[in-house]
Amino acid sequence: MQGYETGTQVKLKHGRKVATGNEVSPEKKRPVLGRKGIGKFAGFGIAKTIIVETTAKENGERSKFEMNINTILDFDSRNQDEKPVNVLNYESPNDQNKNSHGTSIALTGMTIGVDSSSISEFRKELSRRFLLTQFYDDFKVTVNDQELPDNFDEEMEFIFPKDFTQEEKDKFPNISSIDDKGWAHETFQGNIIQWRVAFFEDTIKVEELRGFKHFC
Repeated sequence: MQGYETGTQVKLKHGRKVATGNEVSPEKKRPVLGRKGIGKFAGFGIAKTIIVETTAKENGERSKFEMNINTILDFDSRNQDEKPVNVLNYESPNDQNKNSHGTSIALTGMTIGVDSSSISEFRKELSRRFLLTQFYDDFKVTVNDQELPDNFDEEMEFIFPKDFTQEEKDKFPNISSIDDKGWAHETFQGNIIQWRVAFFEDTIKVEELRGFKHFC
């Protein structure tokens, strides 16, 4: 977005970026994902518009742009591979912005059936899907400016290994600790992993959320 004035229409061409599975981000050391270069469009599965605002840590450069699915589909219908992006704001490199670096992604024009009466349940479902919010303090997901619930332990009947008897816990000598949310910290092949197994008293209402879920 460098050098573009607010209101400019630029074009975004998706490309292929294949992650080997071994790369990690330079600062957070998180696994780098990516295969076909189309992940930026994933939000269109539930919304019509994606707004991205990002500030670079290196130089404080700031940009905000918008992608709209209807406009993109119009370009597709005309066999144009490049996708239009509307630049909402651009600020050239500025050292004063460095301390507020980061990226936010907003989805608007939701296309799924969520009304005011079901917002609370929708947040709860998202909290089950996105365990990132429970592991990283600097990763936030909000719905109508309210953060997802940090946990849903009140619905769980048993959480293991927290609810193991001491004799049962003794069978897992590699567990170094169990935090207050029931996550075990265990050494495995020289690495620290976190795990827990939780059982609900009642069947989860959303069928696709039933069964075992894993976080890597």
